[in-house]
Amino acid sequence: MKRGLQMEDLVDRIIECDFEHISFKEFPLNEKFGLIVWKSNIKYEFLLNLKENSQNLICIGSGALNPPDLETFKQKPRFNRHSWKFSQSTLFYNDPTRYLNDSILGGWCIGESDNWYLEEIKKIIVKITEYLKIKNENILFYGSSLGGFNSIQLGTLIRNSKVLADVPQLTLENANYVRYIMPKLFPDLTNEEIKDRFDYRLNILDLIKREKYIPNTILIFDAGEVDIKEHYIHFFSQLNDLTEAENSNRIKIIINPINEHHFMSMEETLTVIQQACDNDLMCFGDEIHLSKLYSTLKEHEMTIEAKNQEIQNLKDTHQNEIDAKNQEIENLKNQKNAEIANLKAKNSELEQKFNEISNSTIWRLTKPLRKLLNLLKNK
Repeated sequence: MKRGLQMEDLVDRIIECDFEHISFKEFPLNEKFGLIVWKSNIKYEFLLNLKENSQNLICIGSGALNPPDLETFKQKPRFNRHSWKFSQSTLFYNDPTRYLNDSILGGWCIGESDNWYLEEIKKIIVKITEYLKIKNENILFYGSSLGGFNSIQLGTLIRNSKVLADVPQLTLENANYVRYIMPKLFPDLTNEEIKDRFDYRLNILDLIKREKYIPNTILIFDAGEVDIKEHYIHFFSQLNDLTEAENSNRIKIIINPINEHHFMSMEETLTVIQQACDNDLMCFGDEIHLSKLYSTLKEHEMTIEAKNQEIQNLKDTHQNEIDAKNQEIENLKNQKNAEIANLKAKNSELEQKFNEISNSTIWRLTKPLRKLLNLLKNK
């Protein structure tokens, strides 16, 4: 996606209307277009690409900005993954929460005290799908991290839809950044008041309890320490609250054994989405080992093992070379030490003989003669 562009820079056609007149507009097929919907004086921005032969609609939300991109996207929409080649119809939604303060990297569609933006987005999506005659069971909410959090919320609000959430955040109560933006969104409320009034906006399980509905969901978790501490432990500790739900949907949890907050690749994601659309979502979960995600993961593991073995072989080879060189040096050192010891022994022997000669009677008697010889030699 081009960075920091207005919607007119992304698509050739933009449809703008208020909420009540969505069904009066004619949406084009097989081309990407923009949709601006005004509701309660808030501008909600969407990118859509409706495929003529697709009964499935994939809804994708925006993730958080990286700090360097904050200035670039100030008061501008962001549509993550809109350049991907989906075979299904797609709807990308922007989060207007970012527009409330230019320092907000991501707003989780939290909105304002009297206006939960995500619920308004849900109403707009329902209006669009009813107009297009798309059934709820053919709607798939997909997102990762922040987008995964909003996808689960929307799947809870729009019953019988499906959710695929990749390394999603599950509760915002323990996230440091959320504590930073709360005063900007609710300047007149304390943290306790925010939690009491808006817990359903900040915690997946609180929304499920409020709606008494379990979304038809697959969650892909990573094994990173931060996500486990901030999101997963809290989620698992309150799973007994799901017994209050009025439906029998199940949340399928898949552990992707990587120690980092890392999303699936485009290829993996498109394959998983296609399988989720083609099959029952829970059945897809039962056959996850056949999916591209885990075959790719296995390939990565085998590649890593091969690389580790290659490194170990190189280490072993170099170690053998080092050991041989060390042995060669040690042998040379021992040889030189033996030569030095031999020279010392010979020197000691010579010194002993010299002392014996120096102390002999002949040596003392011939001393004057030796002096005379040296004198004659010098002349």
